[in-house]
Amino acid sequence: MENNYWIVDDLLIFKPKFNEELTNYYNIINKYNKIMFSNYNVPLIAIEINNKYNYEFKNNYSCCFFNKEIDLSNNINLTHLTLYYLIIIQI
Repeated sequence: MENNYWIVDDLLIFKPKFNEELTNYYNIINKYNKIMFSNYNVPLIAIEINNKYNYEFKNNYSCCFFNKEIDLSNNINLTHLTLYYLIIIQI
């Protein structure tokens, strides 16, 4: 299994191109109380700006591809779940 995530302190961050079923990752997911599906190629940027789009970091932005069912009901430690944040402006 390719390393499709980063670990920063108590936070598990899935990389932007990650789009697999979570079933194979439950053993690692259940060890963390904070999980993020990142929009950025640099984990510290995603953490600093809470995964929101920021023009200052546009060169590191890579919209999250994750589009699978999320069932974290067995994770008794989960306190934070950060998904991608997208604003669509229509003119």
